[in-house]
Amino acid sequence: MRKTLFLLMFLITPIIILAQGSHMNEYYKMSLEELMNVKVVSASKTEQDIGFAPADMMVITHQQIIERGYKDLKDVFRDLPGFDISENLEGEVRTLVISRGILGNNKILVLRDGEKLNSSSGERFIYGNNVPLYNIERIEIIYGPSSSMYGADAYAGIVNMITKDADKIDGVEVNLNGGVPNTIDGSLLYGKKLNDDISLTLGFRGYFTKGFSLSHFDDYDSLGVNINMPTKDYNLFARANIKDFTIVYSRMDANEPNGYSTNPNAGWYLLEKDFVWHQIIDKISFLHKYETKKFAIISSVEGTNFEVSEESNFNYVWGNQYKYANTFSLKWEERIKLTLPYEIKFSGGFAIEKVQAFPKTSNLSKRFDPDMLVDDMSLWYIDSMVFGMNELYGAPALGVHPFWKLGVYGDFTKQIAEDFQINAGVRFDKPTNYNPTNIYDLINPRFSFIWNPEKTTIKLLYGEAYIQPSEYYKWENFVAGNQLAHIPNPNLEAETMRNYSFVFNQAINKNINIGLSLFRNELEDVIRPRQYTEENAFVDSIMAAGAFVETNENYGKQITQGAEVKVNYSFGNLSGYTYYSFLNAKEENGDPLSKISYHKVHAGLTYTLIGRITISPRLRFIGPANGLTATGVQEGFIDSRTVVDLTLRGKITDNISAEINAVNLFNTKYYAPSPFGEGPSGWIMAKAPQPGLLITGGVSIKF
Repeated sequence: MRKTLFLLMFLITPIIILAQGSHMNEYYKMSLEELMNVKVVSASKTEQDIGFAPADMMVITHQQIIERGYKDLKDVFRDLPGFDISENLEGEVRTLVISRGILGNNKILVLRDGEKLNSSSGERFIYGNNVPLYNIERIEIIYGPSSSMYGADAYAGIVNMITKDADKIDGVEVNLNGGVPNTIDGSLLYGKKLNDDISLTLGFRGYFTKGFSLSHFDDYDSLGVNINMPTKDYNLFARANIKDFTIVYSRMDANEPNGYSTNPNAGWYLLEKDFVWHQIIDKISFLHKYETKKFAIISSVEGTNFEVSEESNFNYVWGNQYKYANTFSLKWEERIKLTLPYEIKFSGGFAIEKVQAFPKTSNLSKRFDPDMLVDDMSLWYIDSMVFGMNELYGAPALGVHPFWKLGVYGDFTKQIAEDFQINAGVRFDKPTNYNPTNIYDLINPRFSFIWNPEKTTIKLLYGEAYIQPSEYYKWENFVAGNQLAHIPNPNLEAETMRNYSFVFNQAINKNINIGLSLFRNELEDVIRPRQYTEENAFVDSIMAAGAFVETNENYGKQITQGAEVKVNYSFGNLSGYTYYSFLNAKEENGDPLSKISYHKVHAGLTYTLIGRITISPRLRFIGPANGLTATGVQEGFIDSRTVVDLTLRGKITDNISAEINAVNLFNTKYYAPSPFGEGPSGWIMAKAPQPGLLITGGVSIKF
């Protein structure tokens, strides 16, 4: 503890001295009233005041991103109410993000400027150091379903990252950071309005760390295990605006270690540097906007290539077992905004998407060659089980699965009075690779009633959502020796949800704002792995007697409900927030859900000193969390924890700033829920050790 405080004081002192000698303007600060009434675009795909947006929303501003030292999207999740977060997990998940009790890294739709970043075939979204914020102006977070506007993937919520305009960047921004343990982080951003018709934005961010030692956890220290596996992530971003046209290219490259949260007692894995999960998302989009005083037409074409590259592997003691997956999608969308008779505002359109999905392979004895024909893939199998999938299901588990998606949607808003608004929206989605038992599952409505006088906001919200059974979950398969196997199930049904929300917000005065959210989510046909109990001669011939065989199934209902209280305040140079979250999440039979805690508190302050330095301590208390053990879900299996983060930032000159950022300031030793949690004897720890103190420092320079 003394070493930590001494190091912080040693690093902080130069920033304070240099900042005091600077003759610069004060930080730009939005007032609390401005923060509570920002403009948003995510709820209805059109700009509106957050008070009239038909959604339960929060906004993280650029100012807050800077003051709190957020570098990646996962950093923001730490401080949001209603989220259960587990970090530093195995690479395929990396950060487990659960919104209001809804489990699954494929359940939150991640957007950048309204464009989807998730894979169209339903793979888990990796929240590592691959979703940077160096070029982000603000982040809009929607709690609850938004399928009526965005389709099947907007299930548990939406995160929409709005990028900086080129003319606001107006030059070059450089960020250089380094720290312990063995971390280097840097970004370069260029933005310029070249003339009245053309603007250009270019960006790069790279992140490298040698990894976190977990030797202070007994599970690892007793075995002499000292994990140091590197993370190597980088991102590219390029955008050109030419009159009414916008062209964007981006790459998200996540090369993450695959050994964290694996069970060292199981003796299955070699925890080495090549035990990695490497995922790449390339995206290019073309957008055109035609706008008159009466209507606007927005046309877009998006091409996305998702790949789990061939070096991704599980480094078993009996040899590497490689994975590969690839999905290419091409989407065309037309959207119109106009005002109908009786002053009804309409936003709607259609989307057509072609998807070529190559689901994640079974375990392969050597790196997969993407150029090989499907007929030649037998060279890569380490077992013969996958060959029998044709016998079981009449379709190959390994190969390309093409399909189309069609979506048609409309959203209607009527201002009944100056402070009262009603909204109704509906969307129909039909993928060619899914025929539901109930056609109604493909229709997702929403309704809202909003009363928003000068200082009060009340929202009554209802929405439905479904998430299509993805190619990933339908064809997931692996064999580990002859004791453990997972076999496909192409007959899965969609997961559906109904959401009821009440949102209240009150400005007590210009200094204090309080908010309350009450919600209830009713989930049906939740997909999860279950033991495969059917008698099958082929499966029996592959597996040893008594082996565990599982498959994904639709299983029962879940209800997650709760309340969140939010207090934001600002007094002179001091601003802050306090959030309390209560969550009650149960199975239909009353059994508790795993991986969530019932009580959470988040609190933070930002103090501005001499108009040039900001000090931002943040605290998060997470109550005891339920864990999935070998005997089932155990309430309070994971102890409560209190973690403190601290960011100090000072402007040295008009164009140079310095920062010190400490995550887990007091080096608290704690666990969080694992991504899968198969119990103490399984391949994943029932509870995952979390990183200790991480201190980084650096400079930001603007040219």
